[in-house]
Amino acid sequence: MSTNEIFLIAMAVILAVPYAVWRLGRTDYVAPLVVVQIVTGIVLGPGILGAVFPEAYRFVFNPQVVQSLGAAAAVVLVGVALSVFQQFVAIRWVDHHGRRPLMITGACAMGVGMIVLGTTLYLQTTGVLARAAMLLFVASFSFS
Repeated sequence: MSTNEIFLIAMAVILAVPYAVWRLGRTDYVAPLVVVQIVTGIVLGPGILGAVFPEAYRFVFNPQVVQSLGAAAAVVLVGVALSVFQQFVAIRWVDHHGRRPLMITGACAMGVGMIVLGTTLYLQTTGVLARAAMLLFVASFSFS
C-alpha cells in the first residue's frame, strides 16, 4: 500500500472509531462526542493501541505517514493539544461563569490572533509570531 492509502486509513480510523463508539455504544446520554473523541484518541494512541496491537499501530501510524504531513503536522499536533486543553478549561468556565462571557472571550482572542497573523503576513515577517498567532486562534476557537 502507498503512503497516501495508509494515511487515508489512519484518517478513517481517527474519524470513524470515536463516532462509532459514541453512537453504537449509546454513550451520547453519558458523555458528549468530544469527550468520547478524547478518550478514543488516548486509546488509539501509542500508549494503549501501540501496546496491545503494536503491528497494527505501526502499520496505520507509520513514520512515512507522519513524514508525509511535513512541518504542518507539528503545528497541527500542538494545536490539537491546545484545543483539548482548552475544551477542559471551557467546560469549567461554563460551569462557573456561563456561556456568554466564554463566547466573548474566545471571539476577542480569535480576533487578536487574526490581527497579529495578518500583520505578520502583510509585513512578510512570518516566523514564530505567525505560528503563535495561529495557535492562539485555534485555542481560542476551541475555547469558544
